[in-house]
Amino acid sequence: MERILITGGSGQIGSRVVERLSEIFYSGEEIHLLKREREIKSVDPRYAGEVKMVDRLNENYDFTFHLAANIHTKYNQNPQWLPKFKEDNVELTRKVADNSGRVLLVSSDNVFSGSDGRDYTEEDISNPNPLNTYGVTKAEAERIVLNKGGDVIRIQTMLGVKSNLIVNRVMDAIEGKDYWPFWNDTFSKPSYFEDFFEVAKSSYNLGNNEVYHVSTNGEPLSRAQIAYKVLEVYQKNNLPVQRGQFNTENCNDINFPRRLVLDSQITQTRLGLKFASVDEALENHVLYVKD
Repeated sequence: MERILITGGSGQIGSRVVERLSEIFYSGEEIHLLKREREIKSVDPRYAGEVKMVDRLNENYDFTFHLAANIHTKYNQNPQWLPKFKEDNVELTRKVADNSGRVLLVSSDNVFSGSDGRDYTEEDISNPNPLNTYGVTKAEAERIVLNKGGDVIRIQTMLGVKSNLIVNRVMDAIEGKDYWPFWNDTFSKPSYFEDFFEVAKSSYNLGNNEVYHVSTNGEPLSRAQIAYKVLEVYQKNNLPVQRGQFNTENCNDINFPRRLVLDSQITQTRLGLKFASVDEALENHVLYVKD
């Protein structure tokens, strides 16, 4: 019987994974969830009575699905937060790798600088100088996991979870709430949870010491473009619209990458998958949140 550890089970992505454990693990594995600050809810009913909660890493595991991370990028430029980023993103990863036969790390597009004017592929090594502390610490976490034979999934802003910071702010604006102008000069390709989930399942079953990218198919979008695509979803599905136009502006944060785009074609080809289009993922996200 394999011993499985899952970290970050209370997060936006991890909570959806925990709801669907039986779609990844199906051979009577012993599942352990690392409990940190928030309660882990909505465990897959097929595992609910068997999952064990642990509050420290003092045992060994055959496989760890490592989703836990400090993602508070608003504190990137605060030197006082550097030790916390290192503790959460580097030292925890090191402990996980030391206590696991194999690790699947969920990483980030922020391991790149976004200043190269190109899309990053799975073959690109994390940039030695990401623009923020979060990216620096996630790049180091990647190296720890890959050097020990694990897998890495790099993602962008995630759609299909309970809350996406960008899209949910757009939804608030459409519904008449106050909002900050949306940036028109920062570009990315959102990830979609269902695509991520398929890659995670494949990674667990294959374990090939690979880097995978998950991003939607289609052209990169600015936050302003995302706002208008979400508005189209509202109109298409007859959802109430209180605001039909948005204020936009250029990003005024010199430390924020202007074009941070993951290319996922190698992953799709390698695993025989076809990811959702960005339009499909945005519509599914809005309907999921509204439901």
